[in-house]
Amino acid sequence: NAQEYYRKARKLEGKRKVAKKRLEESIAEQKELERLLAEAGEAPSVKELRALATKVGIDLAEAEISTSGARPRRSARQTRQPFLRFVSADGLEILAGRSAEDNEKLTFQVAKEHDFWFHAAGTAGSHVIVRNPRRLEKCPPRTAEQAAALAAYLSKNRNSSNVLVHFTQKRYLKKQKGGPPGAVIMKAFQSMFAKPALPTADSQGENSGAPG
Repeated sequence: NAQEYYRKARKLEGKRKVAKKRLEESIAEQKELERLLAEAGEAPSVKELRALATKVGIDLAEAEISTSGARPRRSARQTRQPFLRFVSADGLEILAGRSAEDNEKLTFQVAKEHDFWFHAAGTAGSHVIVRNPRRLEKCPPRTAEQAAALAAYLSKNRNSSNVLVHFTQKRYLKKQKGGPPGAVIMKAFQSMFAKPALPTADSQGENSGAPG
């Protein structure tokens, strides 16, 4: 009996070590993906970036560059993608700027009047746009939670447990005269609290403060 207990104990210990190793590998993969998302143009190819995204449940929308695996022979300046792209739980496209200049372009050149705009309150961060082709008056709650969480994650308050995020439609924004790139004035807006996070396939209702 003692030998049998010893054998089972060793077997359980082996399984525990395997599980621990897999967990560590998953955490390492997620950290690597976050690094790739945060640093523009650092991924060897879009195909590899999508492969990493799939492992952690992130649905990246189709990028407008080759996914053949061979990197185009262009300069980093030419191939750099200015926006991060995601698909929300409701199937809506979410875009986020990588820099102040990207934010300016995203909000005032790419976004349409009825698209939804999100930004962490009182701090520097990415402009996050939710495409609104159906011209909805309100952003769907699950999508709003994901967009707010992304805006919080891509801000200087990223390490906070709860971040205040302002949101509105693009038609209620105007450029701040004489301000730096990406600076805006909101003529009307609402606010919600969000836990900083990247959009994932199963993030439904995890963040507090959905718009009413």
